[in-house]
Amino acid sequence: MIFCLLLGLACKAKTFNSITMKQLILFGAFFILTNVSRAQTNYLQEGTQWSVSSTYVDGQSCVWHEEILYSVQGDTLLNGSTYKKLLFKKEKQNISFNPNCGFGGFSTGLETLLRQNGKSLFSYKPLVGVTESLLYNFDLSVGDSVFDLYHLSFAGKVIAIDSISINGLNKARFWTDSTSTLNANFMIEGVGHNLGFLEPMILCIGCSSSLNCFKQDALIETITQGQACNFDLSLPDFQSNTFKAFPNPFTESVSIQFSTQKNARINVYTITGALVKTIQASGNTSINTSSFPSGVYILAIVMETEIAYIRLLKTDG
Repeated sequence: MIFCLLLGLACKAKTFNSITMKQLILFGAFFILTNVSRAQTNYLQEGTQWSVSSTYVDGQSCVWHEEILYSVQGDTLLNGSTYKKLLFKKEKQNISFNPNCGFGGFSTGLETLLRQNGKSLFSYKPLVGVTESLLYNFDLSVGDSVFDLYHLSFAGKVIAIDSISINGLNKARFWTDSTSTLNANFMIEGVGHNLGFLEPMILCIGCSSSLNCFKQDALIETITQGQACNFDLSLPDFQSNTFKAFPNPFTESVSIQFSTQKNARINVYTITGALVKTIQASGNTSINTSSFPSGVYILAIVMETEIAYIRLLKTDG
């Protein structure tokens, strides 16, 4: 009778035969499974944000501290799949007090593209020579291995699974067998790990990182106690105060639009640091990128009072 109610059927127990009952059971099972599938949590809701702090030492023995904000904003079609765009804002400070290291500053742009399939998150990251790689697998059991494929490393094994309330929703939390403060010791479903979201699950000696806060549906959850939730970083709308670069991703050209008339030198670099183009601009301008191979590029915009860097992605269209 329950299946009849679910399916909106008028049934009488006396008229049931074995074939009808089997059909109702199959239809009922299909109904339940379909609705369970529909209830799958969307990890990449528009406006979802992560606040991260990171300290590291570079190859010149310079010590840097970064406050990072990731945000899901918009989507794009790539290779037949729909990806969400993950933008970033970073405030970088030289805390080694070595003037030869520079002074850091603000940067903003496209970090990567993300796609959800079930309980897995995939990232489009051409830097490692592939079009897509697994970022997170949240469908794990005790004893399973945890791989940080974004940085190509093994992060341990799952030793326990419990649940944690994130913004009123119960999320699976996976504890790893790591006891080092340099390694991530837990992951939270749809949120990341205790060292960050895109940050390595295994840190270098002298480095530190923390996932401070997670924001979704305008609700903020503190992940690392005692850390500030930096959801502003003084940069509105993931753009510089004085200009914006669009579209991102781009295909044939990139436009630079200044808030006021500006003289600037614009350098375009590959992700490996090779200079591919330089132009002088005295105001709004457009850069022809039709000859650029697909991949990630860095725009360095040098103005009188500001130097800004934006990461952009070139696609095939």
